[in-house]
Amino acid sequence: MQDAFSHAFLNLDRLDDPARFEGWLRQILVGTAHKRTRRLVLFKALQPASEPIDFDDWPSPSASPETRAELVRLMTAVQRLPATERLIFVSRRLEGMTVPEIAESCDVSEATVKRRLGDAVERLTAWGVLS
Repeated sequence: MQDAFSHAFLNLDRLDDPARFEGWLRQILVGTAHKRTRRLVLFKALQPASEPIDFDDWPSPSASPETRAELVRLMTAVQRLPATERLIFVSRRLEGMTVPEIAESCDVSEATVKRRLGDAVERLTAWGVLS
């Protein structure tokens, strides 16, 4: 996030319409995350297999054991999605972005967003995470 905010600050003069600030900033945030994800995928391809991410400490301690277990199961499954599907699924289902916002942020067509979102949902459903 720090990289994205730094980029936004340094390029604030490129924002043509101040009313579009939120979408402009979101596009920078998603673009930065997408670039980092691509770099991470490339880096991991060069590294030996590592341990999976431990989500056990991620949910709030005040959450019920059932809720904690469900969140851990969901996030573990989401980590298994291909990077492009994961980015779109998280943007839509967790961040609440619209399909046009995601398309603009990821520099892909709305049809591509819908297809990747559908593929992610299909995978998660097949894995028994979504119903």
